[in-house]
Amino acid sequence: MLILGIDTSSKTSAVGLLKDDLPLGNYTLTGSVYHSESLNEMIDDILKKQNLKISDIDLFAVGIGPGSWTGLRIGLAVIKTFAQTLNKPMVTVSSLGAYAENFKGFEKIVPVIDAKRNRIYYGIYSNKEKLKVIKEDCLENIEDAEKFFEDAYFVGESAKFIGEKLQKPYKTSQILPTDLCKLALEKYKEKGEDNFYTALPNYLNVSQAEREYGKSKKSDK
Repeated sequence: MLILGIDTSSKTSAVGLLKDDLPLGNYTLTGSVYHSESLNEMIDDILKKQNLKISDIDLFAVGIGPGSWTGLRIGLAVIKTFAQTLNKPMVTVSSLGAYAENFKGFEKIVPVIDAKRNRIYYGIYSNKEKLKVIKEDCLENIEDAEKFFEDAYFVGESAKFIGEKLQKPYKTSQILPTDLCKLALEKYKEKGEDNFYTALPNYLNVSQAEREYGKSKKSDK
């Protein structure tokens, strides 16, 4: 089975291609480029390097966060469009889980994303043999979350920030897109495909635009 997976939960656009258990390619791009401008070019490029077409893909996978509000919407919209247009299955995966998948043999992995205003997105995972969720992805104040972090190993793009703040071991890392593909394939085999009509990003938070809209509505009263 040929799986195309993408993640846009952070400033990094990530595209991966997996054939069964064999990684065919990972493509990541970090910087000021908007996801909407980079994603399609990245997908075209990774397919061309393998002499493949988008219609050759058997399963589409996407990280649904938590993370960047705008990025999540863009990534999910791209995968939904491919799945619906080509009549192929799609599967959604936790972006935090995809971070954790890359750390085999660890008992307590905490992928973490800085959510600003002294808050973090995080989940707690074990990856001794197979990735298991210990604590579901959530959004909490750092002080409230700290009690869960005994013997934790922080990973992800914000690992340095939280690791140094709490004096815990950490490794700054990015999502390996083919890890996301592996998780999607496992989920597909166990639970089947997700419904592209009802699949939603895991925001865990309201956007800045919604906060500003809420303030304006209150001021109008």
